[in-house]
Amino acid sequence: MNNIKVMFRAIAGFVDLLIHTGIIMLIFGIFIGEINANDWRLYAAFLMILRDVFGQSIGKYLFGIDIVDFRTGQKAKWYQRILKNITVALTVFVEVPMVLFRKDHRKLGDLIAKTDIAVNERSY
Repeated sequence: MNNIKVMFRAIAGFVDLLIHTGIIMLIFGIFIGEINANDWRLYAAFLMILRDVFGQSIGKYLFGIDIVDFRTGQKAKWYQRILKNITVALTVFVEVPMVLFRKDHRKLGDLIAKTDIAVNERSY
């Protein structure tokens, strides 16, 4: 189960990154006409922070991942879902190693927000 959790989490995060980057590039390309690399990275990061505000991101939905309160196992509150994504800028250097090497596979954002992810059994 832990290997599936890590694999689904990684793929879902990559799907979210592709979707949010694509959305930002479309917005800049269609409405603004010019893409400044610093601007689209900032907006994509902003979308990545807010990606779970309505319960779960598109990537998490596709892979049957739910965000739960670590203490209760219940669905995480909206502010916990935002708080867990605040560390998105640290993903490559901090979050990925934490998910890979911690026994519970929780990332820094999960520790701060007191959340975890649960993979629905229907997903695998």
